Amino acid sequence: MIQRKRILEVLESLTGKIEQTPPMFSAVKVNGKKLYEYARAGIEVERPTREVTIYDITLLDDRSEFKGETISFRFRVKCSKGTYIRTLAVMIGEELGFPAHMSDLTRIESAGFKQEDCFTFAEVEEFMESGQTEEFLLPLERGLFHLPKFQISDKVAKKVLNGAVLEQTKDVVVEKGKPFVMVDPADKAIAIYQIHPTKEGLIKPVKVLAQEI
Repeated sequence: MIQRKRILEVLESLTGKIEQTPPMFSAVKVNGKKLYEYARAGIEVERPTREVTIYDITLLDDRSEFKGETISFRFRVKCSKGTYIRTLAVMIGEELGFPAHMSDLTRIESAGFKQEDCFTFAEVEEFMESGQTEEFLLPLERGLFHLPKFQISDKVAKKVLNGAVLEQTKDVVVEKGKPFVMVDPADKAIAIYQIHPTKEGLIKPVKVLAQEI
């Protein structure tokens, strides 16, 4: 039997920055080869540990006690990119003192898109056949504006289109390694940039999105 209080304590302890080791059946590359390729060949290799952030974990079960030969409960998690929820489930079990695995997973939000924004393949086919593409085709910016964005002049935009490394201005205040969007005066996304990893005071392109403005 596991008390609700104990589960809540474990979930709280795993909130914030934690380290995870990706499972063998994952797409993480080691020596240029994906881990699942090693796994399918029956080869286990040393896997890199990564730091991820768990912003919030909510227990979706109102029981005060969890009993039975097998115990299961649902939770909702808000996390950073690179988090493995099945690994998180294993970690929760380890903290509770039991072997555990993930039995079900539903992604309800990603990059500003929510589950209610989604369409089934059948719905997409129906829209396509009727010519109603505006029902599901969204502008590129819709998938980017959850990131910090900085508006630049047409003059700077031309440099951005050429993939230029630029000086970091005072208004560009972001965490190192985190992407941000460069937009032109018309609020059109033209590139994704980040703080230069090795050169102080500079920013560099991650992906140029537009070909002309």
